[in-house]
Amino acid sequence: MKLTVLALGALLTTAAHGATLYDTLGPSNSYQLSGSTIGGPYDQVIANLFEPLEDGQISQITVALGHTSGENLYRLDIVANNGGEGPTGANLFTLDFSLTGYLTTLSLSDGPSLQAGNFYWMVISGAGEGTQGVWWGNSGGFRGTTGWHNTQPSFSASAVNWHLNGDSYLNAFRLSSAITPDPVAAPEPSTALLAAPALLLLGWWRRRS
Repeated sequence: MKLTVLALGALLTTAAHGATLYDTLGPSNSYQLSGSTIGGPYDQVIANLFEPLEDGQISQITVALGHTSGENLYRLDIVANNGGEGPTGANLFTLDFSLTGYLTTLSLSDGPSLQAGNFYWMVISGAGEGTQGVWWGNSGGFRGTTGWHNTQPSFSASAVNWHLNGDSYLNAFRLSSAITPDPVAAPEPSTALLAAPALLLLGWWRRRS
């Protein structure tokens, strides 16, 4: 009887799914061991412009980063696009994190909600004492708009002002949404026919017990 109940449960269980909102990682999470310097003496900040594939709330971020020197502490921001002027729009999310290897996965409980058709910036900077690292490039040939600026005006005239590259190799990262249940729908006729004998058998077993 346990088998009957389990089979019936399997027929009536609501399906669940997750979604990849954006992805420049290659097959098997591959990436290039060359990329953009973050932090260092100029406190360089790197940004990538992206458009989500569908609506969703970010629950997981996977980013390909290598730590070079200084404190292992980085900052990630998700920023609304501001008419092509770089990451100067509203800051939707900020997270300080440490690298766990060349590929770091961050699980979020309060990630920002994104909408397909809108553009956003993913921005990574150093957040610790003397932090320096590399945001690795993608291995799939993904191109788009990237940006950078230095935050130390004593070292560079490019401080604060964003320098944008409109046709550049994007850095490697993935944004995923949470696993959510699909809307409950009426069963198809074939499913109802399969479930009917199980319901009858369950009722017969209950009358006997």
